[in-house]
Amino acid sequence: MSFLTFRFSLLSSSVLACLAASAPALAGDGADPALLDVITVTGQRTSSPALDTVAPEFAPPAGADAAGLVARLPGAALIDNGSLSGQVQYRGLFGPRVAVRVDGQSFSSGGPNLMDPPLHYAPMPLISRIEVDRGVSPVRSGPGLAGGVNAVFKRIDFSDDQKLEPHYDVTAIGRSVDDSYSVGGVAGVSNDTFRFNALASYEKGESIEYPDGEIADTSHERLVYGGSLGFRQGAHEFGFDLRRQETDPTGNPPFAMDIRYFDTNFMRATYAADLGSVRFDAAFGYADVSHAMNNFDLRPAPADMTRYRETFAKAETFTGE
Repeated sequence: MSFLTFRFSLLSSSVLACLAASAPALAGDGADPALLDVITVTGQRTSSPALDTVAPEFAPPAGADAAGLVARLPGAALIDNGSLSGQVQYRGLFGPRVAVRVDGQSFSSGGPNLMDPPLHYAPMPLISRIEVDRGVSPVRSGPGLAGGVNAVFKRIDFSDDQKLEPHYDVTAIGRSVDDSYSVGGVAGVSNDTFRFNALASYEKGESIEYPDGEIADTSHERLVYGGSLGFRQGAHEFGFDLRRQETDPTGNPPFAMDIRYFDTNFMRATYAADLGSVRFDAAFGYADVSHAMNNFDLRPAPADMTRYRETFAKAETFTGE
């Protein structure tokens, strides 16, 4: 037993002696040169924020809600609260944490539970494109923790000719899943200093159908009309937009009530100037939302009359930027 112990100690001492002898040699040779390589990465700051853009003609949505179009972008999703009440979710954030604008204008919801999120006011036939800021939203887009969303409407732009020329852009959409249809667009005239266009859209759909029946309380109806005009003189440009939206009875299955109506007015005035190397932009907006919702028009009415509910709400928003 003592012989084995002595032999083990002798071997251990020999190993330690070898390691001690080899350590200076390794230090003298230096570490592997591959571990000392220096990698230099060079680049330049982008001149504008990175944007993701989606347009209805390139990514046709499955429904009337424009939030479903945004959901096709990486990192985005749809919170489906009804036919026209979908909220945009971006990188896990939604509601007021995502700055959503309609044609550059921010405004407050007029419905409890965000029954009218911003894209409720962006009919698909009037949308030119939807822009989403990747990462944190720029300060100019308003308060928000994640990518800002802006639904850009169609409009007649200035032309390069002094002669007034007519222009138009009309879209029609039909869906068999809910026997719905949408039709709308813009029409107007423009030259190199003046532009004007009228816009209108109407959408109507019944409850969504599936092979064994239909999903009750999913019908919708929405009307939008208005106009846009602008003047340009030298480096200065003025614009004015006026729009009204009337949402009639529309279903909201996840909520305790459905939309009876949303009557909303939008106004926005803009000014822009290119002053050499400096660009100046200013905008003033106003939105007025009137709303009613109840639990007995679209869905089965409560058996007890005391459980009938109808709620009214109103919101006004003034903005300057």
